Amino acid sequence: ACHHPFKSNGMHGGFYTFKQHLFPLTDMKKNLYIPLPIIGSIYPIARSVFGTPQDLKHPVYANMISKISAAAKAAPNLVFVSGHDHNLQLIKDSNYHYVVSGGRCKQNRTSPAKNSLYNETITGFSVMEVSKNKNVNLTFYTIPDTGMVKKDSTFALMNFTSLPEKALDTNALKVDD
Repeated sequence: ACHHPFKSNGMHGGFYTFKQHLFPLTDMKKNLYIPLPIIGSIYPIARSVFGTPQDLKHPVYANMISKISAAAKAAPNLVFVSGHDHNLQLIKDSNYHYVVSGGRCKQNRTSPAKNSLYNETITGFSVMEVSKNKNVNLTFYTIPDTGMVKKDSTFALMNFTSLPEKALDTNALKVDD
């Protein structure tokens, strides 16, 4: 679990809609619909390619993800849990699940992608439950404008009844600086 996601289909993952290219000021203020064609595309394109230090595309951020992901390959049954993007996402890539569970303070856009199992631009939270029979389930709860918590979707992430017999090699988990 960490604040910054390793995968995201949201703003910090470099996903921008046509609206951000034509009306880029709406990211700062919701109703600031001043059309800025061409000029408005510079920021989303630059951020999608290079990123800010808060984005997955930024070289330092990408290096961190690469190093930790390389170490994680030695460990089975991992779920990466994060926040940072203020939305709700469940992404499956390779053998791993990536959960982005934003906060109640604000909402950021998210774009569905081929690896998306769940993708909502709404405030809410997620709960991961591990049962006695070693099933791991993830449930997303949304909080619409009414303020009432609503159970939205549940996903079976894994069952870890059969772990590898060989203990994990702790040397494989070391990350170089």
